Amino acid sequence: MLLTGSKKPKMEFMDGAQVNDVIAIRRLGMQPSEVSRLVSQTFAEMMFKHGLVHCDPQAANLFVRPLPSGKRSIFDKKKNHI
Repeated sequence: MLLTGSKKPKMEFMDGAQVNDVIAIRRLGMQPSEVSRLVSQTFAEMMFKHGLVHCDPQAANLFVRPLPSGKRSIFDKKKNHI
């Protein structure tokens, strides 16, 4: 579902594992240590590069899902699963 309008935030449902659900992350074929590294890098980039931080970083607000095969990660590195 995508909600959009002149004064509405854009939202879309995306399925994934909660960031603290190690079993689900492994079931997705991902390594929890890689997820931890990516979350840390993402928050550091938000703080030190952009000056903005997601202010409610609880597990219910951070979901993990694999990227489609061949896609690049948010850090522009060729990765199949982060």
